[in-house]
Amino acid sequence: FSIVSSVFVSHICSESNVRGVRKEDLSTYTTLPFTCSTSQSLHSLSLINDNYCDCANCLDEPGTSASTLDPSSPRRHFYCENQGYIPKYIFNSFVNDGICDCCDGSDEYDLNGNGNVKCENTCQQKGNKIRTELKERIHRARLALDLRVDRYVRVAQEKLGGMRRELEQKEEELKLREPELDVLKDQKNLAEKQEEIQRRLLKEQLEKERGGQNVEIEQQKEEATGAEQTAAQADSTPSALSLEDQIHDTGAKVEQIKNSIEESPEIRDFKLDEAEKARAAFAAKEQEVSTLRSRITELKSTLDTDFGPDQAFFILKGQCFKLKDKNYEYELCPFDKSTQKDERGYGSTSLGKWGNYVGDETSADTSSHQKYRSWLMENGQGCWNGPNRSTRVNLHCGVDEKLTKVDEPSRCVYVMDFETPAACETEDLRNLEEELKKVS
Repeated sequence: FSIVSSVFVSHICSESNVRGVRKEDLSTYTTLPFTCSTSQSLHSLSLINDNYCDCANCLDEPGTSASTLDPSSPRRHFYCENQGYIPKYIFNSFVNDGICDCCDGSDEYDLNGNGNVKCENTCQQKGNKIRTELKERIHRARLALDLRVDRYVRVAQEKLGGMRRELEQKEEELKLREPELDVLKDQKNLAEKQEEIQRRLLKEQLEKERGGQNVEIEQQKEEATGAEQTAAQADSTPSALSLEDQIHDTGAKVEQIKNSIEESPEIRDFKLDEAEKARAAFAAKEQEVSTLRSRITELKSTLDTDFGPDQAFFILKGQCFKLKDKNYEYELCPFDKSTQKDERGYGSTSLGKWGNYVGDETSADTSSHQKYRSWLMENGQGCWNGPNRSTRVNLHCGVDEKLTKVDEPSRCVYVMDFETPAACETEDLRNLEEELKKVS
């Protein structure tokens, strides 16, 4: 009986000495022999956490600061159970250093060696606070996910589906309208040729009607030319110059009459009704075809755009979101641009135009959805002796659509934080629920 009792008491004492270890790992420290490595073992549980590294790698000192004395030790963390709050590891050097690092106070157990510091257990208080916050975040995440499905995904599917149907209709309509445009163009060209013929005939008629005046002027020109030749033979320079002026004036009068006919309202404003109707019909059809082509291009561009998982970002296209920070007003227009406006009157600066999805560089998430966590706005206005401005937009799950933060971590490189239900994923909700479980 005495032997059994001795073993039992030894076991209980050993467990109480094993600080800084998870419950799941306690058996490792309460079973003999204790294995330090493949080449070393301990045969007494009293050597565990005795503030001396009996193992060469200090594995026998999980709950003291002794392991920090050995730079080769692979284990340098003390486990805080923090029941009611979040368990965590701290550096072994923090054990019995006179500062309460674990909310349950388990790291400061040597009341004589740490300046008589007594740590209160504040885990429940902290746990209540974080549980309240997590429950609120979970509630908002569920609302945001519902909004994502009802407002973003459903609307995107409906509108994009409508656009696909419209595109098919417009393309079929264009196939009909383009041949009609060709026919109307031929009719217009033919009518304009007839119009030009009629204009020339009218011009000839007007020239005939004014022919008497033309004949008289031509006679004056001939007389002046003959006189010029006679004067030249007589070597009379003044008379020759005078006659030359007369010839020039007479020629000018002839040209003036011809131009007056060309510029007369009868010629300038001459229009055939058939040509006018043909031009009007062609212009109307040309405008119709042009509108169809523009709409088809617009529809194709939208339908070819990647709007993220379930096309949930579609509803953000065409919207802009603003945030005022000090003397600046920042604006984010998804799938378009980002800008900075100086409210002191220095104008607006482009911080980039829509580029692509670039993912979250700090995330360990390797899922296909990860790349949609961040956008890149690139090729903005150039900096003086620097690169073109660019903006990384980090997306966060939220109930509301809002730009929450803008920063410039390096010169001409901006970072925006943007919340929207469209960025929410069920994984975000699961992560929050897992966090709540840890503190419950």
